[in-house]
Amino acid sequence: MSGNYLKSAISGEGLEFETDCGLRLSGGKYGIITDKSDQLRTCGNDLKCDMSFHRISHSAVEFSQSILNVGPDTLNINEIHMFDGKIELPVTGWRVAHMELFKADRFFEGCNYYTGQLVEPFPGPEGEFGLSEDLPFPGIFFTHPQHGTILISVLSQERCKPVWTLEDAEGRCCRLKARDYFSGIPHIHLPAGKQLDSERWIILHTQEGIEEAVDAYYRILSDNIECCAADSVLSRAVVWGSWNYNRRPNGHMDITHDYIVRNAEELVKMVPERPRFVMIDDGYQYGSFERSRRPDWLCSFMGALYDSDTPPHDPKLFPEGMQGVADAIRRAGAEPAIWASPRLRTGSALAKEHSDLLLHCAGEPTFSSRMGYLDYSLPEAREYIRNAWHTLFCEWGYRAIKLDFWTLPFEIPFVAYRNKEKTAIELRNLFLKDLREFVPAEGYIITACAVNGGNPFIGQYVDAVRTGTDIGNGTWNSIMNSSLYLTGVSPFVSHQCVLSDPDTVGYCPENEKNVNRLWATMALMTGGMLEVGGDLKNLSMEARDLMEKSIDFFAPSRRTQVGIDRFGINNTPASHLIQERDDAVYEAFLNWNSYPREFRLPGKVRDLWTGKVFSGRHKLQPRDALMYKR
Repeated sequence: MSGNYLKSAISGEGLEFETDCGLRLSGGKYGIITDKSDQLRTCGNDLKCDMSFHRISHSAVEFSQSILNVGPDTLNINEIHMFDGKIELPVTGWRVAHMELFKADRFFEGCNYYTGQLVEPFPGPEGEFGLSEDLPFPGIFFTHPQHGTILISVLSQERCKPVWTLEDAEGRCCRLKARDYFSGIPHIHLPAGKQLDSERWIILHTQEGIEEAVDAYYRILSDNIECCAADSVLSRAVVWGSWNYNRRPNGHMDITHDYIVRNAEELVKMVPERPRFVMIDDGYQYGSFERSRRPDWLCSFMGALYDSDTPPHDPKLFPEGMQGVADAIRRAGAEPAIWASPRLRTGSALAKEHSDLLLHCAGEPTFSSRMGYLDYSLPEAREYIRNAWHTLFCEWGYRAIKLDFWTLPFEIPFVAYRNKEKTAIELRNLFLKDLREFVPAEGYIITACAVNGGNPFIGQYVDAVRTGTDIGNGTWNSIMNSSLYLTGVSPFVSHQCVLSDPDTVGYCPENEKNVNRLWATMALMTGGMLEVGGDLKNLSMEARDLMEKSIDFFAPSRRTQVGIDRFGINNTPASHLIQERDDAVYEAFLNWNSYPREFRLPGKVRDLWTGKVFSGRHKLQPRDALMYKR
């Protein structure tokens, strides 16, 4: 069989995969490393490893490993290897892509970085990929303009996450190692007579590019996991958030009961026929009135609930409490949502009085000098956090949550849980599953902080993930920074698994009108949800026009194409976007330059912003956008 065929086998030399174009993975050893030996093993007096294959199609193969403890004692597993062999290229011109080549968060190294180098010549890049703390897309790509694309990824993330190592490049060969990586505990304990199954891995081949490989992957994945995004209220609702475009005297945290309710009433007028949510962001907790006037804005939702001597809310800002403002939002005709984080201030009463519940990291007694987290492996810590969710949803009456600063205790490789039974991924899933239990029907979870790199498995528990950086007041620098990230992340997000939250559409008066339109185009074309910001009661005519047209345009989206195969690093931020929706396909051209740029249009098109009709060669003015229905 020709045209996209993928062969797989286990020989005496190990695992082998080969495409009809000649790319070959060979000599792939598999097995485990235990605390008793640093050698990779598949059998012995205490161990039996079996590798199994399942052909999904002529171009895709699933493979997984079962590990059976046949000895009398507990087996302590240090590493799980799925493939350790060579990747051989038939011709030159191949490239490699991984989200970590584009951007990564390294909290414990005190940095994050953006490179723009999503696609690089291969062989070339060496090192370990997959440990970024921003939930990267769980796959690595090898792509060629004539010979297609190979994607190696996973269909599950129950205990481990996939990590790849590229090393020893020579000519058109390179050593490739693929592992089931776990953290948080030193070993996975496998009792005598018990079996452990690896994550389910997949290798697929397409004759086309990266975006087509991603599409093929999601078609397979949708048969394997059930996600919240498929029928999420966020795909239809409009959310007003209090953080971005908040130009009040004390900045983003400057919120009060009256300000929130006033915007709820105005949102209902602007959005009469859709679900609408009013999302209270950071700034409601006890001490916010004073803290907003100082640079230390590290408010703590978890700590605020613990101290019985003070209310969890700031009574100067919210005299009716958080239940009172939720009730007022409902009376206005909207649904209440709220910001929260499991983060703790180390100076809080909870952290001081229950230091035994704090998460340790890299041998340190506390997580950091200013902030910490409860150790979710401990039943007492888990119960406290579950009680916090109960307060928020069942007592205060909120229907949705923006979950911030939550990834660190699960994604940092150096976390060290006191209870050694569950890995970081198992605890991450448990944490999100626990939260989901409290979210009412037609409610939602948005996760924020780390700019998500396209991990679809989060979608089993949450509706949307932040894929753009914090837009703040929508200044040019913020727009550019966020749009760079959206360009790299958007192709790896399927809105059937998790909705992309590009952050807020709003109006910055310091910008020219076209600049605000440019950002709104980027957000609408890459997003799977719509959040608006600013004081809706005091919008200028231009700002209101932008908001209303954005709301009219928004509808459920499947995915966005940005053309990374065609343009690569020369197209950041993206200048050409295609959004696929059930109602139609939409297209946009964007000019990020300070000078006009010419685009060739496919025919007569009507700009959804201005209503004007254009055709042929169109000169787009500086920092402007053209958006139309195909």
